[in-house]
Amino acid sequence: MHLVYGLLMMNFRSMTILTDIDIIAIQSFTSACSRGKTSLKMTHKEVCNGIEEEFKEFRDATDEPSEHIPPFTQKQEELADIILAAATELLKLCSKSENLPSEVIKAKIKFNWKREK
Repeated sequence: MHLVYGLLMMNFRSMTILTDIDIIAIQSFTSACSRGKTSLKMTHKEVCNGIEEEFKEFRDATDEPSEHIPPFTQKQEELADIILAAATELLKLCSKSENLPSEVIKAKIKFNWKREK
């Protein structure tokens, strides 16, 4: 939880407004830590294996209603898991450079728009 506190304090000092994706990343990180799904001590390979498992679950998902969030399909739920896992790990990486996940994502979108076809 020190990571979350540090990010919140960093943003308070710089008066940066947290975006929805930053808040989602913080919530996802907090939940994943409390459930033992991630930690700051995980290796890159362990992180990759976890995200790979989420992709496998998405691959095997159907358009049937999700067991956990019934208004949505299994595919939607599993794709959301991939996004949450990625947001969690991006938050951990960003904390080392004092960036926010939204800053990295915006920069990547900007780069993709400029990229040659």
